[in-house]
Amino acid sequence: RALILFLASTGARIGETLQLKPGDIKLDADPPEVSIRPQYTKRELGGRTMWFSYEVRDAIKEWLKVKVDRKKKTGKPFPKDLVFGLSKATVRVMWHIALKKTGLDQRDPSTKNKVFLYHIHTLRKFFRSQMGLAGVPDFVVHGWMGHSKYLAESYDRFNEEQLAKMYRDHMDAVSVYGSGSSSEFRKK
Repeated sequence: RALILFLASTGARIGETLQLKPGDIKLDADPPEVSIRPQYTKRELGGRTMWFSYEVRDAIKEWLKVKVDRKKKTGKPFPKDLVFGLSKATVRVMWHIALKKTGLDQRDPSTKNKVFLYHIHTLRKFFRSQMGLAGVPDFVVHGWMGHSKYLAESYDRFNEEQLAKMYRDHMDAVSVYGSGSSSEFRKK
């Protein structure tokens, strides 16, 4: 849950997300913050600061508590040096199981391999669409997503404090459970 909510709330790439270390996230910041290091990014084009919703913060806190006592199917513990400690293949399998359980496992008949209509990358598209519909300038959304063409433009025009406020003001658009308050999260 924490991983999927994080992807939907940040528009981050799965590869970037799976490399995150606990020191990369600031759960006590308002809004919660993540530093995506250049070496995590596609083609190592440059790191960026991104923010995530309160519901993600709460889910990550919960995950970090339970992962200590959890073991992978291999019997090995989850790595302590990574926030999530999963492989891309494992995430894809978990995603496909979730799609099947919810009846959303349709395949795209127009593709040669009949890929799923809703794949993990769909969460980036969700982020982009929702933030755009909420009124965040397109170049800022693209910058948050790590599109190199827009990174300088969005981060040069606004400082990090202004970008954090802009995210906080629009985070409901990418919050799955609503406002993200802990009590609302637990109810749903």
